[in-house]
Amino acid sequence: MHRVGSTNEDDLSVTMSLPYNLKEAHTVQYDPASIFELPVDKGATHLSWRLDADRTYPFLDKTSLETWSERILKPGAQVACAKCSHPLTKGVNEWKNLPSGGWADMMDLWHCHKPDLPRQSRKGAGSTKGYAAARILKPSEDCALVDAGFFYFAKAQLLDLKISDQTGAAIECNKCSAEIGNAALPDHAKLFKWAVAVRPAATEAWESLELQKVFAAQLLAIIEETAVRRFIVHSGNGHYSKDALLIWVFTPTLAYRTETEKRFGPHFRQGISAMKVFYKKVSKTPDIVSNARMKDEDIQLPSAALKELEDILQKSTTEILPEPHRKHEDWTIGLLES
Repeated sequence: MHRVGSTNEDDLSVTMSLPYNLKEAHTVQYDPASIFELPVDKGATHLSWRLDADRTYPFLDKTSLETWSERILKPGAQVACAKCSHPLTKGVNEWKNLPSGGWADMMDLWHCHKPDLPRQSRKGAGSTKGYAAARILKPSEDCALVDAGFFYFAKAQLLDLKISDQTGAAIECNKCSAEIGNAALPDHAKLFKWAVAVRPAATEAWESLELQKVFAAQLLAIIEETAVRRFIVHSGNGHYSKDALLIWVFTPTLAYRTETEKRFGPHFRQGISAMKVFYKKVSKTPDIVSNARMKDEDIQLPSAALKELEDILQKSTTEILPEPHRKHEDWTIGLLES
């Protein structure tokens, strides 16, 4: 991995490792361990250079950004509350990834020979036939469904949970009362990945994921499916909360290094994978949400998760990004680890 050394007239120097290797044009001899110097003007407080980097880096490949997909989860994988470790599920025998959000729109292309129903049996086919657009994908008692941001369970798979009296839909841990999901349908429940801990197999350790990593995976999945890069993120179950975040994903995948962050351990040497986003806080009124939904993707989070996401973005702005790179017109610039 290349390192950059900068010097000034007083012969003071600072060396930083870059998250990418540099292409051969920048070095006399291509050597990932090489150091080359960049001049610094005396008195300069902010420095910026454009370097030709090799972005083919293994820790930014697609599989490294997965959040507990069916490829990782094994029969018998267990789920518990991330806050108090209270068990939430019985052993699940099978896990399947949910298809993309627009799966029903592609059914005509998927079928070589679409079943032809007798006229008398076509009534109600939209909700009963597996190939119909109105067909709702549901988990079964033996199989849980997996999305980028949540698990979808039949309630028969879950242990004791409680429904919040305030919303009538939020699911809380029965031990610590943390909000961990919502009751999507009377017999089914969604559990947020950032709110739970998972033991992918009986022989493996328990794992948990940060909110920003799960949320970034959700954004990447939506971008891949719909090519939409602007999102309105709000809280509430059909009720208008006071505030919302407008998020514009500017760079879906990048890597960065910062000498002020030391919490990454050995992975720090590789750099930190992230996405660069523009964001701003808006008052969440019916008119704003209605207008935004015409051009932006709509994402709903619990109010506590929305506040945590806002704090994460603000912290990345003030503690990671240089001051000249924190604003773009009326947008604030931030980073989400992915």
